[in-house]
Amino acid sequence: MESMRSIKVGQKERSEISPLLIDIAHFFGF
Repeated sequence: MESMRSIKVGQKERSEISPLLIDIAHFFGF
């Protein structure tokens, strides 16, 4: 159960980080 919780936290962090990475990629012209 503990691993499931950590996976959900990881997905939450990833969903928050991804848009930022996309913005950075567009900023650098990728």
